[in-house]
Amino acid sequence: MLLTEVVWRHGARTPLSHSPFGEAEDDDSGITTKRLYTPEELTEVGIRDSYELGQVLRNRYYDFLNEYNPEEVYVRSTNKNRTIQTALLCLAGMFPISASDSPIGLPWQAIPVHSVPTELDSVLYVPLKCPYADGIYWNEIMKSGPVLQLMEQHKSLFSTLRKETGLALETLDSIYQVYEPLYSVVHDANGFSKLPKWFTPELFNEIESLYHTSTTFYYSDERIKPLRGAQLLQLLAVQIKDKISGKIPAAKFFGYSTHDVTIIGLLENMQLYHANMHPEFMAAIMIELYEQFGNYTVEVWYRNGMYNKTMQMLRLPNCNYPCSAEQFVKMTIGQSEDDWFARCNPTNNETSTTTLSKYLFSTSNANLRILF
Repeated sequence: MLLTEVVWRHGARTPLSHSPFGEAEDDDSGITTKRLYTPEELTEVGIRDSYELGQVLRNRYYDFLNEYNPEEVYVRSTNKNRTIQTALLCLAGMFPISASDSPIGLPWQAIPVHSVPTELDSVLYVPLKCPYADGIYWNEIMKSGPVLQLMEQHKSLFSTLRKETGLALETLDSIYQVYEPLYSVVHDANGFSKLPKWFTPELFNEIESLYHTSTTFYYSDERIKPLRGAQLLQLLAVQIKDKISGKIPAAKFFGYSTHDVTIIGLLENMQLYHANMHPEFMAAIMIELYEQFGNYTVEVWYRNGMYNKTMQMLRLPNCNYPCSAEQFVKMTIGQSEDDWFARCNPTNNETSTTTLSKYLFSTSNANLRILF
């Protein structure tokens, strides 16, 4: 192995709002709040599972990455508390030390996690505002025949959910408004909030299945793909190319702490995504570069999340196994828009690109040059 690039989703978090469906059931059978609720933050379950992913990566790459070396390891996160914390916890699991080896007497070492402002992060923060892509999604895809047919097939479900939640739920995409808080609470064993009284496991399974299907419409359009996930895929391919050419000889591990839609966009751009691959909390993609007798090959591995930790090798379309690194790079480089901000904002491209350039050239972190 010469290089590994790992993209993971953050750990379990609290729902985006405290009480999305109004008052929850008050009896003792509900999930109770144990400490102050803050939206969008890692739960205790998320903290444990983030550390556990680090241990999984340590075991997988033990002979390749034994001890932390800043010249070999680079980790970047979106600028969100939950992803930054997940990255720090994952690194703690990957590179444990004893308290006696620490200058502060703790079994932990300070490993940097890099980030850029959310409004400039078209690489990792895939849902970044993009009027061009958003217009296609809302005005065309959400009004397309297949989407409207799904809405009709689940008419009874939407009617029930509108009645119970008070939400308008006018599009297929809006099923996320119901699924997101339910999913977050269901997977929080310590309980920041309660499930609504109308909740049943059977109803949740139906909501979850429809939500997973809805995600296949997110970035499948060929006009949207170059703007949603292609920037990250190109970055990963460039790093593989640079490793082979000797431009980054010391690099061994690139880690990216992100979100479910980041992974969806990445899988879509590799022509691999379908509904049953939806990235749950702590899902991870591993892209590994190997060399044998002068031949360079790439393997792509995936685990769905914290409740499905089985590593699955993904076979890339149009790349025979074993997939040559040359073919992988050829397939991926050039898919993304050269000027993401100008393409997304065709009526305001000067402001967008100027803002980005000023940030990149003013930063003192030279490592950022490899990220765009």
